[in-house]
Amino acid sequence: MTKLSEEKRKRVEIPFHGADLSIETGWIAKQAHGCAIVRHGETIVMATVCGADARPDQSFFPLTVEYR
Repeated sequence: MTKLSEEKRKRVEIPFHGADLSIETGWIAKQAHGCAIVRHGETIVMATVCGADARPDQSFFPLTVEYR
């Protein structure tokens, strides 16, 4: 991990329903516009967001959700 990544890395942690809840951002999925890793107990979720400007000839905005 580079020093630049360490400087941008943010982590918040609080106790929540008997386990620690932590949210981290700024160090992974650099090609996405936003990414967060959320941990609660033994469960870990990574959520990423990518966006683009709307095109004038497009009458709707497609939304894709992928999970594994």
